Amino acid sequence: NCAKHQYEQGDVQHWWHEPKLGVRTKITDDRLFLPFITAIYVKFSGDYSILHEKIEYLSSPLLENKSRYENPVWTKYNESLLQHMEKAINSVLKFGENGLLKIGGGDWNDALDEVGNDEKGESVWLTEFMVLTLEEIKDFYNGNSKIEIINLISKLKSAIEKTYANERYARLVTKDGEWLGVKGGKIEIDAISQAFASLIGLDKERVKYALNSALSLLDEEYKIVKLLSPPLSEKGYGYIS
Repeated sequence: NCAKHQYEQGDVQHWWHEPKLGVRTKITDDRLFLPFITAIYVKFSGDYSILHEKIEYLSSPLLENKSRYENPVWTKYNESLLQHMEKAINSVLKFGENGLLKIGGGDWNDALDEVGNDEKGESVWLTEFMVLTLEEIKDFYNGNSKIEIINLISKLKSAIEKTYANERYARLVTKDGEWLGVKGGKIEIDAISQAFASLIGLDKERVKYALNSALSLLDEEYKIVKLLSPPLSEKGYGYIS
């Protein structure tokens, strides 16, 4: 059912109603939840046969703006769920100059919807999520295909490690080259970059410091865990402002 809300190009509806009403966007992380959750389902259920189920795609004109609410058609052809997963992953594997994945129209914090475009703007967290997803699906492959995934994971981890400074992992770099989630930045720390650093097994000492930084800087007098700090009020970053 979720795979039926994926477009031919690999992107998916940001949210949808039945049967196929939804919003087409350039937000990137939405695409990875299909392979990530499917892999977890298969491992827990042992139902590998679902990977061979055939599902059609959504089809509509490519976006000219940031988003479009629409009622697209389904394709007359279909492909396996595994092919859907691969298409989703490949649609996100677009590298920026720092070796991180391009954020596109936004990622997990989709309110940061003006920090990137088709050419520039890279997300540390999206890269972490890709690593997590690839770790989950790599055992579906063997031989050269599995080796390629393992090498890709290593390449992505190396790019993420280069963003570590002042006991935290950065969050992203904007299309204008500005780093967010760094000490002295408009956002100084973002919880999700630190959390996912631990989930994907980055350098243990760095992860320990990163998590402690998140706890000390994001849990203050009200005893809550903030998503990020400080609040972003300047325009130009998206509707988060």
